[in-house]
Amino acid sequence: RGGASGHPLDAAWQGMGGPQWIASALFALFACHTALSLTAPPLCFTDPGPISPSPPRADHRATSPRSSRSPSPHRSLLCSIPAPTAAARAARTRMPLRGGSESPDSHQFRVPVWEGVLNYVNLWPLQGAPALNTGAAARSQEGGEEEGTQGDGGTEGAAALSASLRKSITMLYGKHVAEDGSGVDYRGLGESGEFEEYKGLARKLQHVNVGSMGEDEKVAFFVNIYNSLLIHSFAELGTPADMLSRLRLYAVAKYDIGGLIYSLNDIENGILRGNAKPPTPLAKQPFREGDGRREFACANPDPRIHFALNCGAKGCPAIRFYKAEKLDADLGRAAEAFCSGVEVDEGGGAVKVSMIFQWYREDFAANDEGMLRYIQGHVKGPKSEAIERLIAKGGFKIQHLPYDWDLNSK
Repeated sequence: RGGASGHPLDAAWQGMGGPQWIASALFALFACHTALSLTAPPLCFTDPGPISPSPPRADHRATSPRSSRSPSPHRSLLCSIPAPTAAARAARTRMPLRGGSESPDSHQFRVPVWEGVLNYVNLWPLQGAPALNTGAAARSQEGGEEEGTQGDGGTEGAAALSASLRKSITMLYGKHVAEDGSGVDYRGLGESGEFEEYKGLARKLQHVNVGSMGEDEKVAFFVNIYNSLLIHSFAELGTPADMLSRLRLYAVAKYDIGGLIYSLNDIENGILRGNAKPPTPLAKQPFREGDGRREFACANPDPRIHFALNCGAKGCPAIRFYKAEKLDADLGRAAEAFCSGVEVDEGGGAVKVSMIFQWYREDFAANDEGMLRYIQGHVKGPKSEAIERLIAKGGFKIQHLPYDWDLNSK
Protein backbone atom coordinates (compact mmCIF):
# COMPACT_ATOMS: atom_id res chain seq x y z
CA ARG A 1 0.00 0.00 0.00
CA GLY A 2 0.84 3.61 0.34
CA GLY A 3 4.51 3.83 -0.49
CA ALA A 4 2.83 1.04 0.03
CA SER A 5 1.12 0.61 0.01
CA GLY A 6 2.65 -2.81 -1.07
CA HIS A 7 6.34 -3.51 -1.77
CA PRO A 8 7.22 -6.75 -3.54
CA LEU A 9 10.59 -5.34 -4.63
CA ASP A 10 11.64 -4.49 -1.10
CA ALA A 11 13.11 -7.89 -0.23
CA ALA A 12 15.42 -7.79 -3.25
CA TRP A 13 16.51 -4.25 -2.40
CA GLN A 14 17.25 -5.14 1.20
CA GLY A 15 19.24 -8.15 0.02
CA MET A 16 21.53 -5.78 -1.88
CA GLY A 17 21.86 -3.56 1.17
CA GLY A 18 20.02 -0.66 -0.48
CA PRO A 19 23.11 1.54 -0.94
CA GLN A 20 22.72 5.14 -1.98
CA TRP A 21 25.04 4.69 -4.98
CA ILE A 22 22.62 2.30 -6.68
CA ALA A 23 19.89 4.91 -6.67
CA SER A 24 22.35 7.53 -7.95
CA ALA A 25 23.44 5.19 -10.72
CA LEU A 26 19.83 4.63 -11.73
CA PHE A 27 19.27 8.37 -11.97
CA ALA A 28 22.44 8.86 -14.03
CA LEU A 29 21.44 6.01 -16.32
CA PHE A 30 18.02 7.54 -16.81
CA ALA A 31 19.54 10.94 -17.66
CA CYS A 32 21.90 9.39 -20.23
CA HIS A 33 19.10 7.33 -21.74
CA THR A 34 16.88 10.39 -22.10
CA ALA A 35 19.63 12.44 -23.74
CA LEU A 36 20.52 9.67 -26.20
CA SER A 37 16.92 8.86 -27.07
CA LEU A 38 16.27 12.47 -28.05
CA THR A 39 19.42 13.00 -30.12
CA ALA A 40 20.86 9.71 -31.37
CA PRO A 41 19.72 8.17 -34.67
CA PRO A 42 17.92 4.83 -34.45
CA LEU A 43 20.21 1.80 -34.40
CA CYS A 44 18.69 0.13 -37.42
CA PHE A 45 19.71 -0.85 -40.93
CA THR A 46 17.72 0.72 -43.74
CA ASP A 47 18.15 -2.28 -46.01
CA PRO A 48 15.11 -4.53 -45.42
CA GLY A 49 16.99 -7.57 -46.67
CA PRO A 50 19.14 -10.01 -44.67
CA ILE A 51 22.20 -8.59 -42.97
CA SER A 52 24.46 -11.26 -44.43
CA PRO A 53 24.10 -14.46 -46.42
CA SER A 54 25.21 -16.53 -43.46
CA PRO A 55 23.88 -20.09 -43.41
CA PRO A 56 20.63 -20.67 -41.54
CA ARG A 57 20.95 -21.59 -37.89
CA ALA A 58 18.54 -23.17 -35.49
CA ASP A 59 16.60 -20.44 -33.68
CA HIS A 60 15.73 -21.51 -30.13
CA ARG A 61 13.23 -18.68 -29.81
CA ALA A 62 10.87 -20.51 -32.15
CA THR A 63 10.37 -23.29 -29.61
CA SER A 64 10.57 -21.19 -26.46
CA PRO A 65 7.38 -21.15 -24.38
CA ARG A 66 8.02 -17.44 -23.72
CA SER A 67 7.34 -16.53 -27.32
CA SER A 68 4.61 -17.76 -29.63
CA ARG A 69 5.96 -15.90 -32.66
CA SER A 70 8.80 -17.04 -34.88
CA PRO A 71 11.37 -14.33 -35.71
CA SER A 72 11.38 -12.66 -39.10
CA PRO A 73 14.39 -13.75 -41.24
CA HIS A 74 14.50 -10.34 -42.92
CA ARG A 75 15.17 -8.09 -39.95
CA SER A 76 17.88 -7.87 -37.35
CA LEU A 77 17.11 -7.69 -33.62
CA LEU A 78 17.97 -3.98 -33.63
CA CYS A 79 15.63 -3.32 -36.54
CA SER A 80 12.79 -5.00 -34.67
CA ILE A 81 12.64 -1.86 -32.50
CA PRO A 82 10.90 0.88 -34.52
CA ALA A 83 12.49 4.29 -34.62
CA PRO A 84 10.62 6.75 -32.40
CA THR A 85 8.56 9.33 -34.22
CA ALA A 86 8.61 13.03 -33.37
CA ALA A 87 5.16 12.69 -31.81
CA ALA A 88 6.30 9.75 -29.68
CA ARG A 89 9.36 11.66 -28.47
CA ALA A 90 7.21 14.65 -27.59
CA ALA A 91 4.72 12.47 -25.74
CA ARG A 92 7.53 10.81 -23.82
CA THR A 93 8.62 14.14 -22.34
CA ARG A 94 5.20 14.64 -20.76
CA MET A 95 4.53 12.93 -17.47
CA PRO A 96 1.43 10.73 -17.91
CA LEU A 97 -0.91 11.83 -15.15
CA ARG A 98 -3.91 9.77 -16.15
CA GLY A 99 -5.22 7.25 -18.62
CA GLY A 100 -6.52 8.91 -21.78
CA SER A 101 -7.11 8.49 -25.46
CA GLU A 102 -3.35 8.35 -26.08
CA SER A 103 -2.91 5.22 -23.95
CA PRO A 104 -3.76 1.69 -25.12
CA ASP A 105 -6.34 1.39 -22.36
CA SER A 106 -8.05 4.70 -21.60
CA HIS A 107 -8.94 3.49 -18.11
CA GLN A 108 -5.39 2.67 -17.04
CA PHE A 109 -2.85 4.70 -15.11
CA ARG A 110 0.63 3.98 -16.42
CA VAL A 111 4.05 5.53 -15.81
CA PRO A 112 7.42 4.78 -17.46
CA VAL A 113 9.59 2.19 -15.74
CA TRP A 114 12.29 4.70 -14.83
CA GLU A 115 9.74 7.00 -13.17
CA GLY A 116 8.29 4.09 -11.24
CA VAL A 117 11.72 2.92 -10.07
CA LEU A 118 12.82 6.40 -8.94
CA ASN A 119 9.50 6.84 -7.16
CA TYR A 120 9.95 3.47 -5.44
CA VAL A 121 13.37 4.43 -4.05
CA ASN A 122 11.99 7.85 -3.04
CA LEU A 123 14.11 9.84 -5.51
CA TRP A 124 11.42 11.14 -7.87
CA PRO A 125 11.57 14.94 -7.55
CA LEU A 126 8.28 16.01 -9.18
CA GLN A 127 4.99 16.46 -7.37
CA GLY A 128 2.73 15.05 -10.08
CA ALA A 129 -0.94 15.83 -10.64
CA PRO A 130 -2.87 18.46 -8.64
CA ALA A 131 -5.21 17.40 -5.87
CA LEU A 132 -8.28 15.61 -7.21
CA ASN A 133 -10.67 17.87 -5.28
CA THR A 134 -9.29 21.15 -6.65
CA GLY A 135 -9.48 22.79 -10.06
CA ALA A 136 -11.71 22.10 -13.01
CA ALA A 137 -11.23 18.33 -12.86
CA ALA A 138 -12.96 18.22 -9.49
CA ARG A 139 -16.03 20.24 -10.47
CA SER A 140 -19.34 18.59 -11.19
CA GLN A 141 -20.72 18.81 -14.70
CA GLU A 142 -23.18 21.38 -13.50
CA GLY A 143 -19.95 23.07 -12.20
CA GLY A 144 -19.40 26.70 -11.61
CA GLU A 145 -18.54 28.31 -8.36
CA GLU A 146 -18.22 26.24 -5.23
CA GLU A 147 -21.44 27.29 -3.60
CA GLY A 148 -22.18 26.39 -0.04
CA THR A 149 -18.73 25.07 0.70
CA GLN A 150 -17.91 27.68 3.28
CA GLY A 151 -19.43 27.86 6.68
CA ASP A 152 -18.62 30.06 9.61
CA GLY A 153 -15.46 31.99 8.88
CA GLY A 154 -14.82 30.04 5.67
CA THR A 155 -14.62 26.75 7.59
CA GLU A 156 -17.22 23.98 7.53
CA GLY A 157 -17.40 21.72 10.54
CA ALA A 158 -15.68 18.40 10.02
CA ALA A 159 -18.56 16.55 11.68
CA ALA A 160 -21.18 18.02 9.33
CA LEU A 161 -19.09 17.33 6.25
CA SER A 162 -18.26 13.83 7.48
CA ALA A 163 -22.00 13.15 7.77
CA SER A 164 -22.56 14.37 4.20
CA LEU A 165 -19.61 12.36 2.90
CA ARG A 166 -20.86 9.31 4.80
CA LYS A 167 -24.23 9.54 3.05
CA SER A 168 -22.60 10.02 -0.35
CA ILE A 169 -20.07 7.25 0.18
CA THR A 170 -22.80 4.91 1.42
CA MET A 171 -24.69 5.46 -1.83
CA LEU A 172 -21.54 4.89 -3.89
CA TYR A 173 -20.61 1.78 -1.94
CA GLY A 174 -24.14 0.42 -2.11
CA LYS A 175 -24.28 0.66 -5.90
CA HIS A 176 -20.68 0.04 -6.96
CA VAL A 177 -18.94 -1.93 -4.17
CA ALA A 178 -19.50 -5.66 -3.66
CA GLU A 179 -21.65 -6.54 -0.66
CA ASP A 180 -18.68 -8.01 1.22
CA GLY A 181 -16.45 -5.04 0.35
CA SER A 182 -14.09 -7.15 -1.75
CA GLY A 183 -14.60 -5.54 -5.19
CA VAL A 184 -15.43 -2.22 -6.87
CA ASP A 185 -17.01 -1.42 -10.23
CA TYR A 186 -14.59 1.43 -10.99
CA ARG A 187 -15.83 2.15 -14.50
CA GLY A 188 -19.49 2.22 -13.51
CA LEU A 189 -18.69 4.35 -10.48
CA GLY A 190 -16.75 6.88 -12.54
CA GLU A 191 -19.66 7.34 -14.94
CA SER A 192 -22.38 7.60 -12.29
CA GLY A 193 -24.28 10.64 -11.12
CA GLU A 194 -23.52 9.68 -7.53
CA PHE A 195 -19.82 10.06 -8.26
CA GLU A 196 -20.38 13.61 -9.53
CA GLU A 197 -22.19 14.41 -6.29
CA TYR A 198 -19.35 12.90 -4.28
CA LYS A 199 -16.78 15.03 -6.11
CA GLY A 200 -18.77 18.12 -5.16
CA LEU A 201 -18.56 17.11 -1.52
CA ALA A 202 -14.88 16.23 -1.82
CA ARG A 203 -14.18 19.85 -2.82
CA LYS A 204 -15.48 20.91 0.58
CA LEU A 205 -12.62 19.04 2.23
CA GLN A 206 -10.53 22.12 1.45
CA HIS A 207 -12.38 23.90 4.27
CA VAL A 208 -12.19 21.20 6.95
CA ASN A 209 -10.37 22.06 10.17
CA VAL A 210 -8.40 18.90 11.00
CA GLY A 211 -7.09 20.50 14.18
CA SER A 212 -10.59 20.53 15.68
CA MET A 213 -10.86 16.73 15.60
CA GLY A 214 -10.34 14.40 18.51
CA GLU A 215 -8.06 11.37 18.05
CA ASP A 216 -10.81 8.83 17.26
CA GLU A 217 -12.61 11.28 14.99
CA LYS A 218 -9.36 11.98 13.15
CA VAL A 219 -8.54 8.27 12.67
CA ALA A 220 -12.04 7.45 11.41
CA PHE A 221 -12.02 10.52 9.16
CA PHE A 222 -8.68 9.74 7.53
CA VAL A 223 -9.34 6.00 7.15
CA ASN A 224 -12.56 6.83 5.30
CA ILE A 225 -10.84 9.53 3.24
CA TYR A 226 -8.02 7.15 2.29
CA ASN A 227 -10.45 4.52 1.00
CA SER A 228 -12.53 7.15 -0.79
CA LEU A 229 -9.48 8.83 -2.35
CA LEU A 230 -8.24 5.45 -3.59
CA ILE A 231 -11.56 4.77 -5.32
CA HIS A 232 -11.69 8.36 -6.62
CA SER A 233 -8.19 8.07 -8.09
CA PHE A 234 -8.92 4.74 -9.80
CA ALA A 235 -12.09 6.17 -11.33
CA GLU A 236 -10.55 9.52 -12.29
CA LEU A 237 -6.91 8.72 -13.14
CA GLY A 238 -7.36 5.09 -14.14
CA THR A 239 -6.58 1.74 -12.60
CA PRO A 240 -2.83 0.99 -12.29
CA ALA A 241 -1.37 -0.86 -15.27
CA ASP A 242 1.46 -2.50 -13.32
CA MET A 243 3.10 -2.58 -9.89
CA LEU A 244 5.37 0.44 -10.38
CA SER A 245 2.43 2.48 -11.69
CA ARG A 246 0.42 1.41 -8.65
CA LEU A 247 3.11 2.62 -6.25
CA ARG A 248 3.39 5.89 -8.18
CA LEU A 249 -0.38 6.37 -8.00
CA TYR A 250 -0.23 6.20 -4.20
CA ALA A 251 2.06 9.26 -4.36
CA VAL A 252 0.16 11.35 -6.94
CA ALA A 253 -3.43 10.71 -5.81
CA LYS A 254 -4.07 13.61 -3.43
CA TYR A 255 -6.76 15.64 -1.70
CA ASP A 256 -6.61 19.20 -0.42
CA ILE A 257 -7.82 18.92 3.19
CA GLY A 258 -7.99 22.13 5.17
CA GLY A 259 -5.64 23.89 2.75
CA LEU A 260 -2.92 21.21 3.02
CA ILE A 261 -2.20 18.50 0.45
CA TYR A 262 -2.35 14.84 1.46
CA SER A 263 -1.47 11.92 -0.82
CA LEU A 264 -2.47 8.34 -0.08
CA ASN A 265 1.07 7.82 1.24
CA ASP A 266 0.79 10.91 3.44
CA ILE A 267 -2.49 9.74 4.97
CA GLU A 268 -1.25 6.23 5.70
CA ASN A 269 2.31 6.88 6.86
CA GLY A 270 2.15 10.52 7.89
CA ILE A 271 -1.18 10.67 9.73
CA LEU A 272 -2.35 7.17 10.65
CA ARG A 273 1.09 5.64 11.35
CA GLY A 274 2.27 8.66 13.34
CA ASN A 275 4.68 10.09 10.75
CA ALA A 276 6.49 6.76 10.33
CA LYS A 277 8.86 5.96 7.48
CA PRO A 278 7.21 3.90 4.74
CA PRO A 279 8.71 0.45 4.18
CA THR A 280 10.54 1.41 0.99
CA PRO A 281 14.25 2.02 0.20
CA LEU A 282 15.74 5.37 1.24
CA ALA A 283 12.46 6.26 2.92
CA LYS A 284 12.11 9.31 5.13
CA GLN A 285 9.39 10.57 7.42
CA PRO A 286 6.59 12.05 5.28
CA PHE A 287 6.31 15.23 7.36
CA ARG A 288 9.52 17.08 8.16
CA GLU A 289 10.12 19.90 10.64
CA GLY A 290 8.04 22.91 9.75
CA ASP A 291 5.45 20.89 7.77
CA GLY A 292 1.99 22.07 8.79
CA ARG A 293 0.64 18.52 8.55
CA ARG A 294 3.06 17.17 11.15
CA GLU A 295 0.99 18.34 14.11
CA PHE A 296 -1.93 16.18 12.94
CA ALA A 297 0.01 12.88 12.99
CA CYS A 298 -1.54 10.36 15.38
CA ALA A 299 0.18 10.43 18.76
CA ASN A 300 -0.55 6.75 19.50
CA PRO A 301 -0.96 4.94 16.17
CA ASP A 302 -3.26 1.92 16.18
CA PRO A 303 -1.82 -0.93 14.05
CA ARG A 304 -5.36 -2.10 13.32
CA ILE A 305 -5.60 0.64 10.69
CA HIS A 306 -3.73 -1.80 8.41
CA PHE A 307 -6.87 -3.96 8.45
CA ALA A 308 -9.03 -0.99 7.44
CA LEU A 309 -7.09 0.60 4.56
CA ASN A 310 -7.95 -0.77 1.13
CA CYS A 311 -5.25 -0.38 -1.54
CA GLY A 312 -7.38 -1.49 -4.49
CA ALA A 313 -6.07 -5.08 -4.66
CA LYS A 314 -7.73 -8.39 -3.86
CA GLY A 315 -5.24 -9.02 -1.06
CA CYS A 316 -6.29 -5.84 0.76
CA PRO A 317 -8.79 -5.66 3.63
CA ALA A 318 -12.45 -5.17 2.74
CA ILE A 319 -13.85 -1.66 2.30
CA ARG A 320 -15.96 -0.46 5.22
CA PHE A 321 -17.09 2.88 6.59
CA TYR A 322 -15.81 3.78 10.07
CA LYS A 323 -17.47 5.99 12.69
CA ALA A 324 -15.61 7.78 15.46
CA GLU A 325 -18.10 6.75 18.15
CA LYS A 326 -17.66 3.04 17.29
CA LEU A 327 -14.05 3.12 16.09
CA ASP A 328 -12.59 0.62 18.56
CA ALA A 329 -15.30 -1.97 17.93
CA ASP A 330 -15.18 -1.44 14.16
CA LEU A 331 -11.38 -1.79 14.00
CA GLY A 332 -11.65 -4.89 16.19
CA ARG A 333 -14.07 -6.49 13.74
CA ALA A 334 -11.83 -5.52 10.82
CA ALA A 335 -8.84 -7.13 12.56
CA GLU A 336 -10.75 -10.35 13.26
CA ALA A 337 -11.96 -10.54 9.66
CA PHE A 338 -8.47 -10.02 8.26
CA CYS A 339 -6.70 -12.35 10.69
CA SER A 340 -9.20 -15.11 9.93
CA GLY A 341 -7.07 -15.69 6.82
CA VAL A 342 -4.06 -16.71 8.92
CA GLU A 343 -3.07 -20.35 8.34
CA VAL A 344 -1.65 -22.48 11.16
CA ASP A 345 0.42 -25.56 10.27
CA GLU A 346 0.91 -27.00 13.74
CA GLY A 347 2.60 -30.14 12.43
CA GLY A 348 5.15 -28.11 10.49
CA GLY A 349 5.55 -25.57 13.27
CA ALA A 350 4.60 -22.67 10.98
CA VAL A 351 2.09 -19.85 10.92
CA LYS A 352 1.37 -18.35 7.50
CA VAL A 353 0.29 -14.70 7.48
CA SER A 354 -0.29 -11.83 5.05
CA MET A 355 2.67 -9.84 3.74
CA ILE A 356 1.18 -6.84 5.55
CA PHE A 357 2.66 -8.29 8.75
CA GLN A 358 6.09 -8.28 7.09
CA TRP A 359 5.95 -4.83 5.48
CA TYR A 360 4.72 -3.15 8.67
CA ARG A 361 6.32 -5.52 11.15
CA GLU A 362 7.48 -2.78 13.52
CA ASP A 363 3.90 -1.55 13.89
CA PHE A 364 2.74 -4.86 15.37
CA ALA A 365 5.51 -6.34 17.53
CA ALA A 366 9.22 -6.33 18.29
CA ASN A 367 9.79 -10.05 17.67
CA ASP A 368 8.17 -13.20 16.27
CA GLU A 369 6.58 -14.26 19.54
CA GLY A 370 5.10 -10.81 19.97
CA MET A 371 3.75 -11.02 16.43
CA LEU A 372 2.05 -14.36 17.12
CA ARG A 373 0.63 -13.00 20.36
CA TYR A 374 -0.79 -10.04 18.48
CA ILE A 375 -2.38 -12.26 15.83
CA GLN A 376 -3.66 -14.65 18.49
CA GLY A 377 -5.54 -11.75 20.05
CA HIS A 378 -7.60 -11.43 16.89
CA VAL A 379 -8.41 -15.09 16.18
CA LYS A 380 -10.65 -17.46 18.11
CA GLY A 381 -11.27 -21.12 18.72
CA PRO A 382 -8.99 -23.91 17.49
CA LYS A 383 -6.72 -21.52 15.59
CA SER A 384 -5.98 -19.49 18.72
CA GLU A 385 -5.34 -22.69 20.70
CA ALA A 386 -2.95 -24.00 18.02
CA ILE A 387 -0.97 -20.74 18.10
CA GLU A 388 -0.74 -20.99 21.89
CA ARG A 389 0.70 -24.52 21.64
CA LEU A 390 3.25 -23.40 19.02
CA ILE A 391 4.41 -20.55 21.25
CA ALA A 392 4.70 -22.86 24.26
CA LYS A 393 6.65 -25.44 22.26
CA GLY A 394 8.97 -22.88 20.67
CA GLY A 395 10.91 -23.23 17.45
CA PHE A 396 8.00 -21.98 15.36
CA LYS A 397 8.45 -19.96 12.20
CA ILE A 398 6.35 -17.25 10.56
CA GLN A 399 5.86 -17.55 6.82
CA HIS A 400 4.32 -14.92 4.56
CA LEU A 401 1.67 -15.74 2.00
CA PRO A 402 1.98 -14.30 -1.53
CA TYR A 403 0.06 -11.03 -1.80
CA ASP A 404 -2.73 -10.92 -4.38
CA TRP A 405 -2.20 -7.67 -6.30
CA ASP A 406 -4.96 -8.33 -8.84
CA LEU A 407 -7.35 -5.43 -9.16
CA ASN A 408 -10.32 -5.67 -6.78
CA SER A 409 -12.80 -4.86 -9.54
CA LYS A 410 -16.14 -6.58 -9.81
